[in-house]
Amino acid sequence: MLAFINYATVKVLLLLFFAIVLLIASLQVNRNIKQSSSKGFLAFIIILFVTIVLVEAYNTQTKVYTELRRGSIFICTFNNNNYKINQSEGWKIEKSYFAKESLLIPIQKCKLKESN
Repeated sequence: MLAFINYATVKVLLLLFFAIVLLIASLQVNRNIKQSSSKGFLAFIIILFVTIVLVEAYNTQTKVYTELRRGSIFICTFNNNNYKINQSEGWKIEKSYFAKESLLIPIQKCKLKESN
């Protein structure tokens, strides 16, 4: 499932996390907030962010499986070649790859073809 992590979301969440850490640090200096309460809050934020990333990865994985079963087409660019992937041509999902015979294409290299 880690192959389905959206790294743009991870970057945004990390930026938010650091902003929250800086906010808490400035509040501790200015208002004498207890360190134990801020540590608990930071732990909650970390758990929340990890959960968001994993839920999004799971939803992406589910979408890929569903779209492949529905017969949707994925366009993949791998090793300077373009591949049209759909279930009717014998493609399957193995771990984090589209697989056909001995060819394995990482799912991260693929996009769902826009339907016109």
